[in-house]
Amino acid sequence: MKRRVLAALCGLWLLLSGCSLTFPGRTGQDAEQGRTLAVYRLADDAGAGALTGQELFPLPAGAVPAVRAAVELFASPSEREGLSCALPEGVKVEDWSLENGALTLTLSEGFLEASPMERTAGAMCAALTLCGLEGVDRVSVAAGGRTLFSGLTAADALLRDTDTDPFVRQLRLYFTDETGRYLTSEYHSLTLDEDAAADRYVMEELLRGPYGPELSSALPAGTRLLSCATEDGICTVDLSREFTDNMPDTALGARLAVYSIVNSLTALPQVDGVTLLAEGEPIEAYGDMSLTGPLRWDDQPVRAAATAADK
Repeated sequence: MKRRVLAALCGLWLLLSGCSLTFPGRTGQDAEQGRTLAVYRLADDAGAGALTGQELFPLPAGAVPAVRAAVELFASPSEREGLSCALPEGVKVEDWSLENGALTLTLSEGFLEASPMERTAGAMCAALTLCGLEGVDRVSVAAGGRTLFSGLTAADALLRDTDTDPFVRQLRLYFTDETGRYLTSEYHSLTLDEDAAADRYVMEELLRGPYGPELSSALPAGTRLLSCATEDGICTVDLSREFTDNMPDTALGARLAVYSIVNSLTALPQVDGVTLLAEGEPIEAYGDMSLTGPLRWDDQPVRAAATAADK
């Protein structure tokens, strides 16, 4: 039931106000066709730590129409069984504004009458949804003439389920877009034990592949994870021989494979760089790239995708 979801969100009350990372937009379609947005809803039954769920909707082309449509979709009733709108019943979006990457939602005064947990749930899902728009880095929520949540982002939304005691974390993963030319991000909700290693979960999810049908894995077929560990900010990933034996034929494909891993792992706050191994041996080169030394975040594959979509 939704009540159980709200209880699970209690520990998020202070955490959300301190988030500071961005959620790049989910691209993959050009501006003439519009884009696809994941709208986050609350799960009616929060079993197995699944506190939220997604619905995918197409967006119209153009920045303003896309934001307007996204806000309307976020506030609309869910079309999927088992999911509900994240806003408390009767609460409406009265206005919105976007300036320098900051989107502010102004809600009806009924939002003030909701419980702190209900308000937190709505604000969290607003950030997860609307930071998926190109050009939206953070979300603020206001009602009754005052700002209740300021500068929320999707990253590091760590939820505690008080019934089953796992942690549910939104992890940002990078996959190849439908053009096969760029990387774009997708958030996966992962249930973690307190002692679980987020870096290993990132790698396992990359190998499982994306949720969205417009995305695809950048990793070579047959690649398996042998080990993954982070020490002093450097994550060492040991992959099976298929990663090198089935290396993409093009330099672009090789670069996307490498930075699908590197950008996904360095999105974690504890990872500053990545070292790639194959069957325990260092990979000195991959395609036309040198892999000597830890690899750092590279926004060029992601930035190029946004530029191409805006043309």
